[in-house]
Amino acid sequence: MVSAWAARLCARPLPVLGATREALAALRPRSDRLDANALAQLVLQDPLMAVRVLTEAQQRFSARLSRTVETVTAALVLLGIDPFFATFSGLDTVEERLASQPQALAGFRAALPHAWPPRSSRPPARSSGCRWACPSPGSSTPRAAASRR
Repeated sequence: MVSAWAARLCARPLPVLGATREALAALRPRSDRLDANALAQLVLQDPLMAVRVLTEAQQRFSARLSRTVETVTAALVLLGIDPFFATFSGLDTVEERLASQPQALAGFRAALPHAWPPRSSRPPARSSGCRWACPSPGSSTPRAAASRR
């Protein structure tokens, strides 16, 4: 099922939130000091970026893996930090794509918190059935890992 979604979503690259592009640009010079957990924390703030990362990893590695890539952190580990930044540079943003459609942009912004609540308010993967972009049950979340540092 993930492969079908990956193929469909690759017809045209999804835009990301402008804040995501700015944050990635700020982090890129320090990529040698980032790990997958820290980067996943940022990626998971943007549902479109999370889909792009999962799709990229699934496309690149599905033939070599016995199972699908189920978490953003796992996708980032497979991709690698420097290749991630090389792949995801020059991203289009939702704000740019919808600049000529202010009502559509306002609708997107209004719907986003309901479709993708902040990590802290999401139910655990086990209760929601989400195993695609959420951590596996029993694993450490990117936020929890980052807070232990």
